[in-house]
Amino acid sequence: LWLLAMVLQLLLWFPWHPIALRTGLDISYEYALNELYVRGVQFAGSLHPHGPFGFLKNNVYHPETFHLLIAARLALFAVFALLAARTASRWSSGLRWASLWIVLVVMAARYGEAFFMSLAVLAFLAFWSSVDAAGRVRWSPVVLSLALMSLMKFNFLVMSFALVVLMVLAALLEQVSGRECERTISRWRQLASALAWPTLYLAGTLLLWVAGGQDPTRILEFVVGRLRFSGGYAESHGLAGPGYQIVAFAAGGGVLWAVFTLLELRRSGIRALAPAAALAVWLALTAKHTFLRHDPDHAVHGAFQGLCAATIFGLMMLRPGERGAPPPRRWSALVAIAVMTVASLSLISYERRYSYGAGFFRHLDLPTTFARVARFLGQPSHLRDRHERALAKIRRNHPLPDLEGTVDVYPWELSLAFAHGLRLDPRPSLGSHMADRPEVAIANARHLASPDGPDHVLFRVESLDHRYPSMDDGPSWPILIGGFQLRSAAGSHLVLDRSQRARTLDWGKPTVHEVAFGERLEVAPSRDRLVWLRADLVHTRRGRLVAAAWRAPIVYLSVELERGGERWYRLVPGVARAGFLLSPLVADNAGFIALLDGSWPQLLAADRVRALALHTEFGDGWYWEPKIHVEFQELTVR
Repeated sequence: LWLLAMVLQLLLWFPWHPIALRTGLDISYEYALNELYVRGVQFAGSLHPHGPFGFLKNNVYHPETFHLLIAARLALFAVFALLAARTASRWSSGLRWASLWIVLVVMAARYGEAFFMSLAVLAFLAFWSSVDAAGRVRWSPVVLSLALMSLMKFNFLVMSFALVVLMVLAALLEQVSGRECERTISRWRQLASALAWPTLYLAGTLLLWVAGGQDPTRILEFVVGRLRFSGGYAESHGLAGPGYQIVAFAAGGGVLWAVFTLLELRRSGIRALAPAAALAVWLALTAKHTFLRHDPDHAVHGAFQGLCAATIFGLMMLRPGERGAPPPRRWSALVAIAVMTVASLSLISYERRYSYGAGFFRHLDLPTTFARVARFLGQPSHLRDRHERALAKIRRNHPLPDLEGTVDVYPWELSLAFAHGLRLDPRPSLGSHMADRPEVAIANARHLASPDGPDHVLFRVESLDHRYPSMDDGPSWPILIGGFQLRSAAGSHLVLDRSQRARTLDWGKPTVHEVAFGERLEVAPSRDRLVWLRADLVHTRRGRLVAAAWRAPIVYLSVELERGGERWYRLVPGVARAGFLLSPLVADNAGFIALLDGSWPQLLAADRVRALALHTEFGDGWYWEPKIHVEFQELTVR
């Protein structure tokens, strides 16, 4: 069974054909994680969801870390196969059914984060189902895989830590329930053997943190920073999607959890609370990840994690009863598995532009897989050559002048710096779209303004989710306007050089207003002055709870322009508190050039904002406080 699981993982999950660098938000960020690891950057000071080993989660090729990706992937394969084989052999009714279950769980875990979440749950079940102290001690080293996962991504950290806590809970419940222990071993020794798992997890996490080049005294700062980032991410990146998907997944997950809990209580008594809690945590994290962004690419994560949950916990529900125990109610288990499977499959989009759906079984193309294996093993230089061709393609499509010194890229196209071999000096959030709280946006601005900051900036006016164009990293715009000068505007990005003589920025006296959602507010800008906006939207107590459990409602900013008409944009409340350029509306690189050379009063006269209004998707009566603090401040650049 272990060998079967290993072969399947090698065919379906091993990076025989890794992703080469190309332009785009996600791939630039994933490649940057490799660069940060190679350079030994302190992740406690960076502000994004991944940890020092985050590059191991993705199949992105980087010449200096690919060997680590292969080693880590093979090690995780071995642990996953071992845990899957143990689970199948322990709870299946025969070799045939055990082999079928292995095939199902490996195929269901094939996509994205489902593999890592399933591995964590299988490790917990190995702990929970061990019948004696010696068994738990023998299996305890597998918890080191959870330690590695915890330093990949924040939701892996939450899942792993929750499962380790549940291990302690399971051991305590065994003491309360009076579960039979080995007669020659005391209950305290049994409890001590259970503590081997959390001890190894904490020690392994700390050792791997240090091995990743991180300061051991800053690991708590790293955890706290990711907690804060998670709260801001829910407010800034949440999208509204079709409600039937949420209802379907919630119904499927609720049925699976309720049936499993009832059946397991009948089998195991109070001990069933620990695995029931593990399933609940898994489903909750899956729903948060799936429906926060609520687009087809994120929904497919929920689909495969739901299939994994149905497969793993379905085996537990269908396992044969122990001697003297009443026969299990298989019909209810089968119904729960079917409902969860249908709910999960309903999340998959069958449009051809997405990775799954129309090409759902494309990853089972064995001839292509075998060809990639042969090329991977027979032509070791193929990957590096392919990587160099990818870099050359980016350089051809996005030429840049020769740049000496360090570079940062706004808003997120870091692939340009990597392809041209520039010395990247990134701001704490890496991308402007992740500067979703005032302290993050201000930290980015300080990095840019520092004498040790980047010598050049590759800049482009671009936003995510139709946000107001100048909103992301808004506090950095005055520094760019006053402290940098244009070198080139030939490509997709402006090339800005740090100026030897900074321009003077004269800030006027702020004017403060209090408005309600939907209320029109006049701006009345001066002809030769820029207008900065700060808006403070305050959560109610109920609102804070909803944001933590689910997501915040989307906030919109509508503006009336001198040219006439009304335009709607998304507003991120955390960024609005930091402030951004409101008027004139700068929607492209040409508009930003006008800010730099001072020609904007003539060129952008029609894009001055006359009035604005704030709107919310929902919750204006209970999620937000009724009055919104709005502040205008004029700026003159000399």
